[in-house]
Amino acid sequence: MAPGSAQLPGYRIRWMRPEDAEAASGLSQAVFDLPWTREHFVTELHRPLARAWVVEDTTTGEVVGFLVLWLVADQAEIATVAVAPDHRRRGLARALMDRALREACAQGARQVDLEVRADNQAALALYHSLGFQVTGRRRGYYYTPRGPTDALLMRRPCRASNGG
Repeated sequence: MAPGSAQLPGYRIRWMRPEDAEAASGLSQAVFDLPWTREHFVTELHRPLARAWVVEDTTTGEVVGFLVLWLVADQAEIATVAVAPDHRRRGLARALMDRALREACAQGARQVDLEVRADNQAALALYHSLGFQVTGRRRGYYYTPRGPTDALLMRRPCRASNGG
């Protein structure tokens, strides 16, 4: 299977293209208090250090998930990841994370970092199941309509035995 074209029943993961930026922005606005704009996604697609994927519903062609990863030297960071609420609990976020981890580790990252809202229990459960551990906390990092919320910093080492 070619890189960026993994198959899931009814979905496919592929590289993000410029024409996906509007849909990714709409999804970001639907799920985040501080969403990325279309311009954010377009900018990332032109940065040599960024990698970006989408999950596409193969029936409708709709973009229902995305992930952006930054890879700088031997450090990788998940910049943003989201799945549309009506497509959750189907393994799509895990599949995106698996793809990003494999890519980062195969391209020389020693570890992968991310930050997550401390109150996002579903994301925390996923990240822990993927081997991420909390390494720090940023108090009041996210400013939301509900008030400031902490960010947890998480890290996962790349494993030499399986590339991710």
